[in-house]
Amino acid sequence: MLGVAVGKAELPGTWRDRETQRIRQHGAVPTTPAGMRRLPRQVPASALVVEPTGRYGAPLIRAAQATGRPGLLAPPRQARSCLRAEQSRATTDRLDSAGLALAGLTGRLRP
Repeated sequence: MLGVAVGKAELPGTWRDRETQRIRQHGAVPTTPAGMRRLPRQVPASALVVEPTGRYGAPLIRAAQATGRPGLLAPPRQARSCLRAEQSRATTDRLDSAGLALAGLTGRLRP
């Protein structure tokens, strides 16, 4: 499961193994059309999870779907709950992406 914290300048992503839920890879790409196409291809085939952020999230979901990967939306409340399971204090985009990936593995998210 690939969780992506969508930002204006970059897209930090965390890929978690579906079997163990362990983090296997972190990375970031610029928030550009090329970066959005590249991010889903940097990890093994898996769904992509983002918070519904509109302007930047929607093109990322479309880019993932163009590669044949499902794009899932994590409701903000559910994403925060999974994030707290990872880190109870300060947050960063990298931690947010890890929480989103966990939300994708543990919850039922809508495409």
